[in-house]
Amino acid sequence: MKITIATLLVAVFVVSSVHAGFKPRRGEFMGDSIEEALKTAKAEARPLIVIYGNPDSTCGLARGMFNDVYDEFRRRGLILILRSRNNSYWEKVPDTIKNAISSPDAGRYSPTTIIMTPDSSGIIAFVPYARDRNERRRSFLDARRNLSEFSRTGYLAGAGMESESRTWRDIYGNTVEGRLVSQTSTHVVLNIDDNDVEVDRAMLSPEDRHYLMRQASANR
Repeated sequence: MKITIATLLVAVFVVSSVHAGFKPRRGEFMGDSIEEALKTAKAEARPLIVIYGNPDSTCGLARGMFNDVYDEFRRRGLILILRSRNNSYWEKVPDTIKNAISSPDAGRYSPTTIIMTPDSSGIIAFVPYARDRNERRRSFLDARRNLSEFSRTGYLAGAGMESESRTWRDIYGNTVEGRLVSQTSTHVVLNIDDNDVEVDRAMLSPEDRHYLMRQASANR
């Protein structure tokens, strides 16, 4: 009987813990508070750390990845946790974030993390799910470097941005040859076949966004 009671107590504790769920700290947001999160990130000029996945996952690997990302980046920006596309708040998620989550750079598995600019118009870094610890550390290091670069450049427009023609790639893998004419925090103007074309910078590949940051820094 003692064993049975102890077992029941353990079961009650486990069930209670599961139902308690993840509780964000002060200044962190779940998806149902997305409007407040977007407003706060922009007002405080803080990068938006979007973690797409279930913090209460029963999968130990997924939960471990979530915890590692959370611990690594919660002091580097404003945390926003989106559990799934099936939640009622999904229609309030900006298209730039939706597109980023669907991008091949975000990886196939969750949790995946996208670090956005404070106004959610651009992507600073992707941190896809990584089972291997070394791969995970490399991904974290790359994201920290991008955050440092962003804090220096702010994705500011630069004067005299015209450069040599190069190959540009979007988040879906499509490529085009063009020359950078100018950039702002949200858009890039490329000269393609002697025509200036405005492109949403959030749709460009991470490599192209890194190139833009370097160009902006060089022209400050």
